[in-house]
Amino acid sequence: MAERASMTALVDFVERLVNDPSNAAHSREDIQAALDAHRVEARYEVLAAVPSWVGGVASYLTFDAAVPYWETDGVLYDAAYNVLTPTTADWTRGRWTFATAPAQPVTILGWNHDPYLAAADLMEVRAAQLSEDYDFTTGPDSFKRSQRHKQLLDMAGRYRAMSPRLRVAAEVAANWEMPEIGFDVFCY
Repeated sequence: MAERASMTALVDFVERLVNDPSNAAHSREDIQAALDAHRVEARYEVLAAVPSWVGGVASYLTFDAAVPYWETDGVLYDAAYNVLTPTTADWTRGRWTFATAPAQPVTILGWNHDPYLAAADLMEVRAAQLSEDYDFTTGPDSFKRSQRHKQLLDMAGRYRAMSPRLRVAAEVAANWEMPEIGFDVFCY
Protein backbone atom coordinates (compact mmCIF):
# COMPACT_ATOMS: atom_id res chain seq x y z
CA MET A 1 0.00 0.00 0.00
CA ALA A 2 1.58 3.24 -1.12
CA GLU A 3 1.48 6.32 1.06
CA ARG A 4 -1.40 8.62 0.14
CA ALA A 5 -0.35 12.19 -0.66
CA SER A 6 -3.05 13.46 1.72
CA MET A 7 -1.29 11.70 4.62
CA THR A 8 2.22 13.17 4.26
CA ALA A 9 1.93 15.73 7.08
CA LEU A 10 0.33 13.22 9.47
CA VAL A 11 2.90 10.52 8.69
CA ASP A 12 5.71 13.05 9.22
CA PHE A 13 4.21 14.02 12.59
CA VAL A 14 3.92 10.42 13.82
CA GLU A 15 7.42 9.73 12.52
CA ARG A 16 8.66 12.49 14.86
CA LEU A 17 6.55 11.18 17.76
CA VAL A 18 8.06 7.69 17.52
CA ASN A 19 11.56 9.12 16.87
CA ASP A 20 12.05 7.12 13.68
CA PRO A 21 13.01 9.69 11.01
CA SER A 22 15.02 7.15 9.00
CA ASN A 23 12.14 4.63 9.12
CA ALA A 24 14.39 1.95 10.60
CA ALA A 25 11.67 0.47 12.83
CA HIS A 26 8.55 1.41 10.85
CA SER A 27 8.09 2.20 7.17
CA ARG A 28 5.98 5.18 6.13
CA GLU A 29 3.35 2.68 4.99
CA ASP A 30 3.34 1.09 8.47
CA ILE A 31 2.84 4.53 10.01
CA GLN A 32 -0.02 5.26 7.60
CA ALA A 33 -1.62 1.91 8.48
CA ALA A 34 -1.39 2.78 12.20
CA LEU A 35 -3.02 6.14 11.49
CA ASP A 36 -5.75 4.48 9.42
CA ALA A 37 -6.55 2.16 12.32
CA HIS A 38 -7.64 5.23 14.29
CA ARG A 39 -9.30 7.31 11.60
CA VAL A 40 -12.86 8.54 11.73
CA GLU A 41 -14.89 9.62 8.73
CA ALA A 42 -16.68 12.95 8.96
CA ARG A 43 -19.67 13.16 6.63
CA TYR A 44 -20.81 16.75 6.36
CA GLU A 45 -19.69 17.63 9.86
CA VAL A 46 -20.60 21.22 10.67
CA LEU A 47 -17.65 23.53 11.31
CA ALA A 48 -17.78 26.23 13.99
CA ALA A 49 -17.74 29.77 12.63
CA VAL A 50 -15.12 32.01 14.26
CA PRO A 51 -16.16 35.68 14.29
CA SER A 52 -13.78 38.44 13.21
CA TRP A 53 -14.75 41.90 14.39
CA VAL A 54 -14.02 44.83 12.08
CA GLY A 55 -15.58 48.20 12.81
CA GLY A 56 -18.07 46.67 15.23
CA VAL A 57 -19.37 44.21 12.61
CA ALA A 58 -18.80 40.47 12.84
CA SER A 59 -17.70 38.61 9.74
CA TYR A 60 -17.33 34.86 9.52
CA LEU A 61 -14.37 33.96 7.34
CA THR A 62 -12.68 31.37 9.58
CA PHE A 63 -14.12 27.99 10.51
CA ASP A 64 -12.91 25.37 13.00
CA ALA A 65 -13.52 21.64 13.15
CA ALA A 66 -14.36 20.09 16.51
CA VAL A 67 -11.37 17.74 16.21
CA PRO A 68 -7.85 18.18 14.77
CA TYR A 69 -5.59 16.09 12.48
CA TRP A 70 -7.33 15.94 9.10
CA GLU A 71 -6.23 14.34 5.86
CA THR A 72 -5.58 17.08 3.32
CA ASP A 73 -8.00 15.68 0.73
CA GLY A 74 -11.13 16.62 2.70
CA VAL A 75 -13.78 18.68 0.93
CA LEU A 76 -15.48 21.75 2.39
CA TYR A 77 -19.05 22.72 1.46
CA ASP A 78 -21.28 25.73 2.02
CA ALA A 79 -25.00 25.62 2.89
CA ALA A 80 -25.96 24.85 -0.75
CA TYR A 81 -23.35 22.05 -0.93
CA ASN A 82 -21.10 24.06 -3.23
CA VAL A 83 -17.45 23.07 -2.90
CA LEU A 84 -15.42 25.74 -1.09
CA THR A 85 -11.75 26.55 -1.61
CA PRO A 86 -10.13 28.12 1.46
CA THR A 87 -7.47 30.82 1.15
CA THR A 88 -5.62 29.28 4.09
CA ALA A 89 -5.97 25.76 5.43
CA ASP A 90 -4.50 24.29 8.60
CA TRP A 91 -5.43 20.62 8.26
CA THR A 92 -3.50 19.72 11.42
CA ARG A 93 -5.53 22.03 13.66
CA GLY A 94 -8.71 21.80 11.60
CA ARG A 95 -9.02 25.50 10.73
CA TRP A 96 -9.89 27.03 7.36
CA THR A 97 -10.17 30.69 6.28
CA PHE A 98 -11.98 32.01 3.21
CA ALA A 99 -11.62 35.28 1.27
CA THR A 100 -15.37 35.92 1.44
CA ALA A 101 -17.90 34.70 3.97
CA PRO A 102 -19.49 31.46 2.72
CA ALA A 103 -23.14 30.61 3.24
CA GLN A 104 -23.46 28.79 6.56
CA PRO A 105 -23.33 26.10 7.75
CA VAL A 106 -19.92 25.17 6.38
CA THR A 107 -19.39 21.41 6.47
CA ILE A 108 -16.53 19.02 5.82
CA LEU A 109 -16.42 15.60 4.22
CA GLY A 110 -13.17 13.81 5.04
CA TRP A 111 -11.14 11.74 7.46
CA ASN A 112 -9.54 12.78 10.72
CA HIS A 113 -6.95 10.76 12.60
CA ASP A 114 -5.51 10.33 16.08
CA PRO A 115 -1.72 10.48 15.70
CA TYR A 116 -1.14 9.88 19.42
CA LEU A 117 -2.98 6.55 19.37
CA ALA A 118 -1.10 5.60 16.19
CA ALA A 119 2.23 6.50 17.83
CA ALA A 120 1.29 4.49 20.94
CA ASP A 121 0.51 1.45 18.77
CA LEU A 122 3.85 1.79 16.95
CA MET A 123 5.74 2.15 20.25
CA GLU A 124 4.11 -1.06 21.48
CA VAL A 125 5.14 -2.83 18.26
CA ARG A 126 8.74 -1.72 18.84
CA ALA A 127 8.53 -2.87 22.46
CA ALA A 128 7.31 -6.27 21.28
CA GLN A 129 10.26 -6.50 18.89
CA LEU A 130 12.62 -5.87 21.83
CA SER A 131 10.82 -8.10 24.32
CA GLU A 132 13.26 -10.98 23.82
CA ASP A 133 16.28 -8.88 24.75
CA TYR A 134 17.79 -9.89 28.06
CA ASP A 135 19.83 -8.33 30.86
CA PHE A 136 23.22 -9.72 31.71
CA THR A 137 26.19 -9.09 33.94
CA THR A 138 29.76 -9.82 33.04
CA GLY A 139 32.38 -9.12 35.64
CA PRO A 140 31.83 -5.67 37.12
CA ASP A 141 29.64 -4.56 34.16
CA SER A 142 25.87 -4.87 34.05
CA PHE A 143 23.82 -4.50 30.86
CA LYS A 144 20.08 -3.83 31.10
CA ARG A 145 18.53 -4.29 27.68
CA SER A 146 15.05 -4.61 29.20
CA GLN A 147 15.26 -0.91 29.94
CA ARG A 148 14.41 -0.06 26.29
CA HIS A 149 11.33 -2.29 26.40
CA LYS A 150 10.02 -0.58 29.53
CA GLN A 151 10.75 2.91 28.19
CA LEU A 152 8.89 2.20 24.94
CA LEU A 153 5.85 0.93 26.86
CA ASP A 154 5.98 3.98 29.16
CA MET A 155 6.07 6.27 26.13
CA ALA A 156 3.13 4.40 24.57
CA GLY A 157 1.19 5.02 27.79
CA ARG A 158 2.04 8.73 27.67
CA TYR A 159 0.86 8.99 24.07
CA ARG A 160 -2.41 7.22 24.90
CA ALA A 161 -2.94 9.80 27.66
CA MET A 162 -2.34 12.59 25.11
CA SER A 163 -4.92 11.22 22.68
CA PRO A 164 -7.72 13.76 22.14
CA ARG A 165 -10.26 10.96 21.67
CA LEU A 166 -9.33 9.05 24.82
CA ARG A 167 -9.23 12.28 26.82
CA VAL A 168 -12.80 13.13 25.77
CA ALA A 169 -13.94 9.57 26.53
CA ALA A 170 -12.33 9.76 29.99
CA GLU A 171 -14.02 13.10 30.73
CA VAL A 172 -17.40 11.72 29.70
CA ALA A 173 -16.88 8.62 31.85
CA ALA A 174 -15.78 10.72 34.82
CA ASN A 175 -18.90 12.90 34.62
CA TRP A 176 -21.32 10.02 34.25
CA GLU A 177 -23.58 9.36 37.20
CA MET A 178 -25.26 6.07 37.93
CA PRO A 179 -29.00 6.51 37.55
CA GLU A 180 -30.99 5.74 40.66
CA ILE A 181 -33.13 2.66 40.26
CA GLY A 182 -36.08 2.29 42.56
CA PHE A 183 -38.13 -0.83 43.08
CA ASP A 184 -40.73 -2.04 45.51
CA VAL A 185 -39.73 -5.20 47.36
CA PHE A 186 -43.29 -5.95 48.47
CA CYS A 187 -45.21 -5.75 45.22
CA TYR A 188 -48.16 -8.15 45.57
